[in-house]
Amino acid sequence: MLQEKGSFNYLVLIFPLILLISLVLLALSAGFKENAELLSLALSFDFLITIPLIYFLIIRKSKIPATTIIPLMVIGLLAGKYTIPQEYHFYLDSFQSWALPVLEISVISMVIFRVYRTIQAYKINREGEADFYNALKTSCREILPKAFAIPFATEIAVFYYGFFHWKKKDPKENEYSYHKDSGSVSLYAVIIFLIIIETLVLHILISLWLESLAWLISILSIYTGLQLFGFLRSIYKRPILIEEDKLLLRYGIMKEAEISLSDIAAIEISDRDIEEDASTLKLALLEKLESHNIILHLHREQNLTGIYGRTKKFRVIAFHVDDKENFRRKIEAAIF
Repeated sequence: MLQEKGSFNYLVLIFPLILLISLVLLALSAGFKENAELLSLALSFDFLITIPLIYFLIIRKSKIPATTIIPLMVIGLLAGKYTIPQEYHFYLDSFQSWALPVLEISVISMVIFRVYRTIQAYKINREGEADFYNALKTSCREILPKAFAIPFATEIAVFYYGFFHWKKKDPKENEYSYHKDSGSVSLYAVIIFLIIIETLVLHILISLWLESLAWLISILSIYTGLQLFGFLRSIYKRPILIEEDKLLLRYGIMKEAEISLSDIAAIEISDRDIEEDASTLKLALLEKLESHNIILHLHREQNLTGIYGRTKKFRVIAFHVDDKENFRRKIEAAIF
């Protein structure tokens, strides 16, 4: 079965690639140059419609999301732009200006609808408040290619927490905040302020030399600042959570881990420095610059998921909890 699955994935990748290469070679041939006006429409249609349609027919009964057609269309668009002469780009330009934005908006709308449906199902089944970021990741995995799902979810979550989710969250008995006494909020606020100052100064200086470069650097700096602001806001909205049989460690949308309570060997209240190595990590974005007051020791390795889905293994993890005494009592009551 694994061999058949591997063969199918190979077919999915190699067949559209062969077609694309064939079209590129045709566009670069002498015969195409002699009949460029006639063949440009046909090639544009093949790049944008025929190859994606064949790809869809291959994957339609598989678990591969249909939205993977969009990256293939983009590749076809780029291939057409670089091989078909500029004067015959009318159909390619029309697709780029009209069809591609519609497809992008459709995907975003699908994600939003799936997130809403996931949250509603959670409320019905659990009688609780769904975590938006988890619902978003679940929805993106159902719709988008695996490689794009978590990065796409992270980008949406940054702007959702930064600019849309301002409703005050009342903490529940099993939820623990970690931003009130840690100093992390002040640290991020200072960094964002420095980014603003640096952006203004660099823009003025670089614009004296090359204005386009100044704007590029400014846009990247502003985007970095917006991301940090979204990260900061998510800290308020995603508390650490103790459920019946597991501990959900969270640091905004930047880091998280799900640990079975039976896997916890010991918990200590301590702010001593830890040596971060292959098995010891800190639940923080800036790590050594941020404080901790809890150290958790585990029976076996667990996974810590970071930004954009990157994972690290650990057996010891340090983090901050505002109500550390109550948190320790709850954990000890659950494991002993």
